[in-house]
Amino acid sequence: MDLVRRILKDMAEAGGPLKASAFVTEGTTFEEVCYHFRIMDEAGLIKATVTYAGDAPYFAVASELTWEGNDFLATVESDTIWQKVKSRVAKATGDASFSVFKAVAVKMTEAAVMAGL
Repeated sequence: MDLVRRILKDMAEAGGPLKASAFVTEGTTFEEVCYHFRIMDEAGLIKATVTYAGDAPYFAVASELTWEGNDFLATVESDTIWQKVKSRVAKATGDASFSVFKAVAVKMTEAAVMAGL
């Protein structure tokens, strides 16, 4: 989920398409980023194209955030909220689906907004 959040944040900041290679780090392979591009596209978070040579991805680009992607990013953009969401999910389940992360993030963001009012 950290990679999902990073992709969303970087895309929002870039304001345009980003290649998968921009997200490759020592701990994240090109194949993992391509996989995330594909599933994030399927989930409706981003618009992405992943091109394969046989079974291996050889090019991937995320072209834009969707409404759903912007909506999720708005709930997890704060580092403080994100750390609390990860901690709460880890304590409750150890690991969870995107929908669980989103539900917890929405609740925590709403609580933070209400506390600030």
